[in-house]
Amino acid sequence: MYKIYDSVASNSKLANIVRSTLVLYMLFFGVGFGIGIIMANQQETNSQIN
Repeated sequence: MYKIYDSVASNSKLANIVRSTLVLYMLFFGVGFGIGIIMANQQETNSQIN
């Protein structure tokens, strides 16, 4: 199990893909919320941040 984790964690290409995907998700969520497409209450917003 540790060998699999180490190989995934040390793969910088995969880390960049995951990081980019998360940034795009936050960007689309923020834009959608800002223009009113996504209606979120305080609890949902906190769960997105945490």
